[in-house]
Amino acid sequence: MAKIIKINNLSVRYFGSSNPVLRNISLEIEEGEFVLLVGRTGSGKSTLLNVINGVTPNIVSASVRGSISVADRDPRKTPVHEMATIVGTVYQVPESQIFSLIVDDDVAFGLENRAVDPNEIRRRVVESLSLVNLVHKMRHPTFLLSGGEKQRLVIAGVLAVRPRILILDEPTSMLDSMGAESIFGLVKKLSEEGLTIIMSEHRVERVIGMVDRVIGLKDGTIYIDDEPHRAVAKLSRLGIEEPQVTTLYRMINKNAEYYPISVDEFMELGVADRIDVVDKVDDCVGEDAILVNNVHFTYPGGVQEVLKGVNLVIKDGEVVSVIGPNGS
Repeated sequence: MAKIIKINNLSVRYFGSSNPVLRNISLEIEEGEFVLLVGRTGSGKSTLLNVINGVTPNIVSASVRGSISVADRDPRKTPVHEMATIVGTVYQVPESQIFSLIVDDDVAFGLENRAVDPNEIRRRVVESLSLVNLVHKMRHPTFLLSGGEKQRLVIAGVLAVRPRILILDEPTSMLDSMGAESIFGLVKKLSEEGLTIIMSEHRVERVIGMVDRVIGLKDGTIYIDDEPHRAVAKLSRLGIEEPQVTTLYRMINKNAEYYPISVDEFMELGVADRIDVVDKVDDCVGEDAILVNNVHFTYPGGVQEVLKGVNLVIKDGEVVSVIGPNGS
């Protein structure tokens, strides 16, 4: 497979800072590859992504040294609006990339700015909204969409331009679990269709099973560059939480070189019979500590009830988890 991204000895330092954010980064990414980019806050992930799409140094000023080729172009010497036709980028906050009040108008925005034929625009809008499962909300106001729907709308707008590479910089950090799952499902489908994807994501356990490769940054250098089953064993050294099933397997097989990243893989490795299952812990039988009976609540000035007849008993000594989607 052809190399669509080639980076050699890349170093980046923001003006006003004496320390480089990236140091001597060298890597190649094949066309169609799905890469997971991980690292602690400040490790240089966003900077690397913004060098690839040309935002740094063309918009965010910085000293960028080394060689970089993205689809046979140097993004430092290519206008950002031209790079956007090659590298589509989705950031953390979807509202920052939504420009129109109506869903289909927003998807058409980038195409209209490129003077694409109106008939072609309409065709691509429907195609992109269908791909992200939003075609049924084509004429909906964008501000009424859920967080996950807004992020899918942003992806639709990016895909309408038909880039060869899709960059996702923490696309689920502002979403609840339901919204995040909708993004993960979409990204998996795009990868299966052959799109080159580079994704920075903190929910490693959920996404690592989809990717071809994991690149981990530490203090601006590449610390991990491996396939998922080997890379996962090194995540803790970056301060990244590894999948629970990986931790369990490590406890059983301390000298392993290949680690499972899913429950199914764990079972296939034939170690389930070495795990003792403890009996269910007795339910807490302490006195009532919190008693909630038929509680209704509406915020001052609000018209919609937030709590609707809630009943709840929490016993003394209980540990309780409250879960639900945003706004529940």
